[in-house]
Amino acid sequence: MQRNVLGVFGLSMCLGMFGAAFSTQVAGAVLENVHTIELFVSAKTKVVELEQNQYPKIKQVIYVVDGLDVIEYQLNQKLKNVNNEIDAQKLMQPYFANQDFVTSLQKAHLAKVRAKHFKLKRLPAAVINGEQIHYGMTDLNVLMQSIEDNQ
Repeated sequence: MQRNVLGVFGLSMCLGMFGAAFSTQVAGAVLENVHTIELFVSAKTKVVELEQNQYPKIKQVIYVVDGLDVIEYQLNQKLKNVNNEIDAQKLMQPYFANQDFVTSLQKAHLAKVRAKHFKLKRLPAAVINGEQIHYGMTDLNVLMQSIEDNQ
C-alpha cells in the first residue's frame, strides 16, 4: 500500500511558521539598481553563484522549485511497504523531529510559493529586485554581465 507522506502528517503541521527567505550575502563592486536576485531552478540544475568580490551588496537567493517533490518522493519510497498509519508515523517521526529536515521542507515549500507569486512560466528563471524576470540563465555572473551590458 503506497502512502503519501504529506497526507500522513499534513504539510502545514510540518512547516509551521517559516521566516524570511534563506539568502546568501555576497561581496564586491555593486550595480546600484540591483539589490536582490532570486534564482528559481529545478533540483538537478547546476547553479553558478555570484562572485563574492564583484557584487558585495546584492542578496542572492536560490530556490529549488521541485525540492518538495524530491523530498516527498524519497519519503514515499520509505513508506511504500508500510501497511498502516501507526507504523507510518513511527517510521516518519525521526525525520519530522529533525530540525534540518524541517528546515529543508520549509525551504522547499517557500520555493514553490515564491515561484507561484511571480507566475514563472519556465525554469530556470531569475527575478531581479522582485520585478524583472530573466529566463534561461543559471550563472548569476553571466546574468549580471548581461544586465550591465544592457544599461
